[in-house]
Amino acid sequence: MSAPVGGSRPLLNRRLASFGTTIFAEMSALATRTGSINLGQGFPDTDGPAEIAEAASRAVLTGLGNQY
Repeated sequence: MSAPVGGSRPLLNRRLASFGTTIFAEMSALATRTGSINLGQGFPDTDGPAEIAEAASRAVLTGLGNQY
């Protein structure tokens, strides 16, 4: 994004201002403030238990609660 001209905000920045803070930013800030683990965005650094992955796979394949 280009630098502001004459002290004004860049056009794109002004257009996005009405959107406010995302829920992801709010939850990340809350987790930081409270020393919690943020599970909202899902950035795992290890694989979960195989039985959980298998159960999730079965649920998706059978259409049980699958929002995708």
